Amino acid sequence: MHHNSKIALVCGYGDLGKATAKKLSEDGYSVAVVSRNSISESGYSFFKCDITDSQMARQAVNDVIEKFGHINAFIYTATSEIQRKNILDLSVEDIRKDFE
Repeated sequence: MHHNSKIALVCGYGDLGKATAKKLSEDGYSVAVVSRNSISESGYSFFKCDITDSQMARQAVNDVIEKFGHINAFIYTATSEIQRKNILDLSVEDIRKDFE
């Protein structure tokens, strides 16, 4: 179906993911978005996935490959919510959560 197209997989669809998907689309890529939150923008293929679940993440990548035949670019834009604290007030758990 899309075997001659440039396919980009954008992981995460916050502000950074939205801007990245838009730019890739403008540059001629068919864009697949993996996110735990549903999206309604037309022009992108959406795959619901919580990337902290490794089996779900593998399945989402396989689903994208099944639909498009390949992936040319993978862009990881998923981030956790930024802690609005003084860094000295962050607990080890706060820091661990950000990196996970």
